[in-house]
Amino acid sequence: MSTSNLLVVFQGSMEFSHAYLSQQTQTNTPSSQVKLSYNGGPVIENVVVNPIFFNGTQYTHELAEYYNLLAWCAVQEYATPTQVIGLGTFGKAIVETSVEKNALDDILDVQPFIRSLVEAGRISPTTNSYYPIHYPPGITITMGGGTSCDAFGGYHSMLKADYAYVADISAEVEYVWYAVLPNCGPFDSVNDLLDAVSHELAEAISDPIPGNSWYNNNPDAFNGEIGDICVDMGTTIKDNNGNIWETQLLWSNIAKKCTVGTRVQRKPSTVVHAATENFYIENNGGPLLSNVEITPVFYGPSISYISEIEAFYSWLVASPFFDALAEYSTDKFPIGHGKRVQSFYASEIKYLEIDDAADIQPFLREKVKQGIFVPNTNSLYQIHISPDMNLTFYGSLLCPDICSYSSDISATSFLYYSVIPDLTPQSKCFNMCGLSPNPLHNTESLASMNVANAVTNPAMAVSEPGWYTSTGIASKSDCAWDDFPFHASNSDVFVVQKFWSNRHQQV
Repeated sequence: MSTSNLLVVFQGSMEFSHAYLSQQTQTNTPSSQVKLSYNGGPVIENVVVNPIFFNGTQYTHELAEYYNLLAWCAVQEYATPTQVIGLGTFGKAIVETSVEKNALDDILDVQPFIRSLVEAGRISPTTNSYYPIHYPPGITITMGGGTSCDAFGGYHSMLKADYAYVADISAEVEYVWYAVLPNCGPFDSVNDLLDAVSHELAEAISDPIPGNSWYNNNPDAFNGEIGDICVDMGTTIKDNNGNIWETQLLWSNIAKKCTVGTRVQRKPSTVVHAATENFYIENNGGPLLSNVEITPVFYGPSISYISEIEAFYSWLVASPFFDALAEYSTDKFPIGHGKRVQSFYASEIKYLEIDDAADIQPFLREKVKQGIFVPNTNSLYQIHISPDMNLTFYGSLLCPDICSYSSDISATSFLYYSVIPDLTPQSKCFNMCGLSPNPLHNTESLASMNVANAVTNPAMAVSEPGWYTSTGIASKSDCAWDDFPFHASNSDVFVVQKFWSNRHQQV
């Protein structure tokens, strides 16, 4: 190994990234008492390595060969009660054009770049996909306040938050596993790069969300992941053609030392799935909206995405979303497809401080008296408010206290409604409700959640609710901000929030 290495773990806002730093010296050797503990998170069971090479990256052919070899190296001892780590494969290399600028940031540049590849269909990640990104010399990357080749020589991370959420554009995954590998050369050989390459791959497999899976939790000099404990400890491996490759040693709980990996023969039958307590949303006999009739109401003068929201509701009421929601049908109230009613535009409303009881409910009552709204047993009024409005609901402020709500006016038959805030950068709710960097996707997700809650439990204020849990059908903690994209026949993409299924015991 031509350089020595020190792992740096960034805490706080970068809790989901781990970085690898060269040019430091580790003088101690981990003792046999060191142990990686399993913290309950995911592992990559059969990794598929898809390196991304920017033009100018050194040794791309050799790196592809190395990944093809390394995917078969063993970290199999780190199976979990529900996951088996098997051998991996090399997927395909992706060659990218030149980097547009010399200084990049993980959140502002790297993560949006990977998201753009998903959106464009250039990559189709699965739960096994791993994307190590190799940059050419002269490109600087910042992450968690540190700078490449100064604070770190590489890191692995995941796309879930910030600007890189992908559940709203990928039907397969919420997370995309990736690594960043800058060129800290000049290097005379590809072997100069391979300690970091092997380090990040092994850690991505065994602890893809850093600290959530296999991790040494003890606060000693050797805390961290499978590669962190053995940093600055290298060896070589030989491929079938006799080529010699550098690789970093990895910690083995079985061998109780740093090794090239302990290959463990495991059969799927040896995996014991952890027992889980079933969760059921209960029906209390109240009404449901069998064939919902959604009236979009745009409350205020400057509503964002009006035409897009109307198109979303038109699609939603006859979509697979409602086919799945039908499992909550009852004998008296079978849930089927609905329809979108003509929108109502209340652009004359100019005041900024509004309250549900003082403003929203009187507004709805007045429209009923005027004959503008003629609610029936299936009516649902989805109210979207202007970005500059501050709304309170029973003392709770719409952002940050709550993101939206569904309710009814108990003294008025069939007047069910939801209120959804504006989620664009002009609103104080921006980046507070939803994980997607696309405000429209967050709006659609939030609106679908309220529709699901209203259809299955419309009579919020009466004593006989329908399907009910304290957090609602779609906002059960397992489902919150768990999005799913639907591709409509006209090439539009609509995003919904997943809801809990009693039948399948999952979202």
